[in-house]
Amino acid sequence: EIIFELETRNLNAQGYSTAMRMATDVVPLPIPVHQPGRVQSLRVTSASRSEVIIKWSPPPGADPAFFTGMSYQISYAPYNRTTGVVTGAFTTPTAEATATATIAFSTNPTGELFAFDVQARNKNALSFGVAQRVIGGPRLPCDPSASPPR
Repeated sequence: EIIFELETRNLNAQGYSTAMRMATDVVPLPIPVHQPGRVQSLRVTSASRSEVIIKWSPPPGADPAFFTGMSYQISYAPYNRTTGVVTGAFTTPTAEATATATIAFSTNPTGELFAFDVQARNKNALSFGVAQRVIGGPRLPCDPSASPPR
């Protein structure tokens, strides 16, 4: 818990006014902080017509305590390798607690490719960080050159 004590004074032509002191209510921890950076080494490690497994490393950071309670958000959408364009809407993000995710498809008969976006957030962050993207699917299980420049 943190308590803040503030002292304010007004300044006019006659000088400073008498100080007014006030204490804030107790502020429960954690205090919100900005989100971490992008996840690192995002890659598709396995792909079939029914599922794709993606893995990544946490965002870089100097203070290990910053990453306590890290969570991730994953969403994906169909991707056209020929045009390099996402061809559909991204799914509602799913939450993960570890740096790996298995995305199961109810059906992917043509073995199409997908763009996977992963965002990180530590337990104190106000929001999720910037997404990192990787392209993958049964026809392109591990080709990092297929990821568009970010």
